[in-house]
Amino acid sequence: MGNGLKYAEHIIKECFTASKNNTQENIKPNLEGMQCRWDEIYPNQTDKKVICLLVDCDDETKQAEIYSTIIKEIDLIFGDLQKRNPISTIKLKLNTSLDKIRSEMYAKIGTYQFRYLISNWLVTLFGLFYFKFYKTGKLYKYRVTQLSDTIMLDGFLNTVISGTDKQVNTLKIVLDNLESEHKIIYGMHITHASIMSCYIEDKEKNIFIL
Repeated sequence: MGNGLKYAEHIIKECFTASKNNTQENIKPNLEGMQCRWDEIYPNQTDKKVICLLVDCDDETKQAEIYSTIIKEIDLIFGDLQKRNPISTIKLKLNTSLDKIRSEMYAKIGTYQFRYLISNWLVTLFGLFYFKFYKTGKLYKYRVTQLSDTIMLDGFLNTVISGTDKQVNTLKIVLDNLESEHKIIYGMHITHASIMSCYIEDKEKNIFIL
């Protein structure tokens, strides 16, 4: 809660100056653990869509009250976190195309490596059977759905949910009323599926969804 992060971001951007270091040294980011092999994730019902919602209440004294009201309305309209989660084990599928592995390869190591491409493609193909028939594989998929980052408070209210057009229109009425009273500013994007990338530190214990 509060506008601390907004203020910090403002200060950083206001005080930014371009580096005078003209070195040509190529510094590569550490992307170990980054994997992006999930296919587009569709909601678990055909009449549902994925809704990305961003709400800003700039008045710090009112944030707790306003965001609490909105979350309660979302619970009432769409159901609890589990019910409105756009990520489900049924719809969570691997993308086994070579193009997907190739994109990951260039992002992680910045160059073409035939060995990396083929070995990771074969591992991904095995993943189709692993997630379907192995107990540990099924547990892994379940953990992905449970650890998906679908709601965040950082001065703003950010959330991704799944719902029908009727549910979306009902939520819009609530948000439009709050916005007309100058209590919030909000933005909403509606799409057909979710895109997920994962940063994995430990496949057995920790999965961090970005």
